Amino acid sequence: WANGEQITRATVEELAVGRAETPIFAVTDAWGRRDVRATLRATESLLDRSHRPRSGELIRLVASMVGHVGRVRKASRLADEGVRSSEIASRLKMHPFVAEKSVKQAANFSQDELAQAMVRLAELDAGAKGGSRLPPELQLERTLVEITRRPDERAG
Repeated sequence: WANGEQITRATVEELAVGRAETPIFAVTDAWGRRDVRATLRATESLLDRSHRPRSGELIRLVASMVGHVGRVRKASRLADEGVRSSEIASRLKMHPFVAEKSVKQAANFSQDELAQAMVRLAELDAGAKGGSRLPPELQLERTLVEITRRPDERAG
């Protein structure tokens, strides 16, 4: 059936019957690793596989990213003060696994980058709700590239 090609998990997920949604964690994990390609791929998969209208799913994705980046930003501030992950979880009322993951992701971004990501996501939210002439999906892609890539990958 595979014509001699290796069958991978991605192949099975792509061809599997049903419309299992791509979890938002695929997007946030890729963003936290600063993996632009994986972030965009997970986003496209999430939009394609959702049972919701694409426009509604896009707005939901933006809201999820705002929440996630906000958590990472708060965890970053506390980690910079020397607070351990377990205490961060308690202070921010989040699951210890989420706190640990947030701290790990925060290490990949400066406080300024996290603040700028929140600004860009707010601009995206407004733009996607009619505040821009650009198509919402193009706005989403541009924003995700901008907030995910490393400073040394930026033009100019």
